[in-house]
Amino acid sequence: MIEKYSLFILNVVLQKYQKVDRLLLDKLNFEKLLVKASDNRILKVFADNLLLSNIQLTKYERGILSNISSDGSKLLKALGDTLKLLDEVFSTNNVDYLIVKTYKYFDYVTFDVDVLVRYEDFDLAKKALSENDVEITPHPGKNTQGLHQRNCFKQGLLKIDLHRKFFWLGIDHIDDDFLWRNTRKEIIGGVSCPIPSIEVDFLLHNKQLIFERRYITLLDFLAIKLFVEDKDNAFAWEVIEAMVCKYKWQTGFNKLMAHLNQINKVISGNEILFMTKTEVILNNNIEFPYIYPFIDDLTVFIEIFARHRKVPFINLAHYVYSWSRYRVNSRLPFYDHWYKFNIAFSNKYSFQNVIN
Repeated sequence: MIEKYSLFILNVVLQKYQKVDRLLLDKLNFEKLLVKASDNRILKVFADNLLLSNIQLTKYERGILSNISSDGSKLLKALGDTLKLLDEVFSTNNVDYLIVKTYKYFDYVTFDVDVLVRYEDFDLAKKALSENDVEITPHPGKNTQGLHQRNCFKQGLLKIDLHRKFFWLGIDHIDDDFLWRNTRKEIIGGVSCPIPSIEVDFLLHNKQLIFERRYITLLDFLAIKLFVEDKDNAFAWEVIEAMVCKYKWQTGFNKLMAHLNQINKVISGNEILFMTKTEVILNNNIEFPYIYPFIDDLTVFIEIFARHRKVPFINLAHYVYSWSRYRVNSRLPFYDHWYKFNIAFSNKYSFQNVIN
């Protein structure tokens, strides 16, 4: 079964309003519910949808949800403005680009935008951004990745992560030319953007979960599920498997696919998303974010050593540090809340004047 807070958030996000009501909401701590939605990177759409539901909300609930929606809209505008700048700058300078790891079918608040340019256009892209008052800085602390990424900043916009190729733990995981095959366009933050093929997007999303994040948010799970079910884009599973085998990360990949299968089985019945012989056993009560089991994290590091003869000491140290911090104060690695919960909760009565 799925834990009650995660289930309530899931039903609201998917607009299954017949499965949520005032009685269910009264059984939950409202503030914990909001924090949980934020941990799952889906707070904005959760707030918007809950406001649209038929649930009779208190003045405090409606007030704070309206505030979250408003603040989220401002950040989504910043996302749109960032994407517009990238399109204007790169189109003017004839730089091919793709917005990567960003399209997830739902509008969600993010702190940065990942953009890929062709390897040979990296310097031209940096120059073009710099000429438009974008500050270009080195990418720190990620070994080889620092050679191929720059962090870019401009007042009023989101941070731009500029890439010419992708590494995780100093290892190639995907062909550079494959990244540019069968590109497509999707709307992100209200802006039409060039993005990779559905197979590339799928690989990059899952690589990040395996080699960097090591937990699955509700947003991640829904995006991966929708990748597979997207009727407008044929999902070529054999292409995915071929790329994974070529770059020797089958064990970690198949473990993740098995976890996603089991999670989907709990949520959707017996439906299997991915064909894999790998099996995993989940806890009886699935909770999002779904924390990747330690033994499977260890398997990923072992695979890196066994197949690539690399020992990522820095990444191991960061893994131990970030998850130790999570156990102490529940702060998830890599992401923090964009909404100021501490201020909102301490000023609870300021929302009482909102008309219900």
